[in-house]
Amino acid sequence: MIVERTQEGKALEKLDPNFLEDRLKKFINNQLDLAMHLLRTDTTKNVSRKQL
Repeated sequence: MIVERTQEGKALEKLDPNFLEDRLKKFINNQLDLAMHLLRTDTTKNVSRKQL
């Protein structure tokens, strides 16, 4: 029953031209670049504490 409802919902969503079946990105490229830059100069623990 759950699988059928999920498949029906996906079929309806795929009719929408703006529909994306991908997951949303958690980080944008600028944030990843900043984190990689910080890792060169700082520890992983300190980088994870900083807000990106």
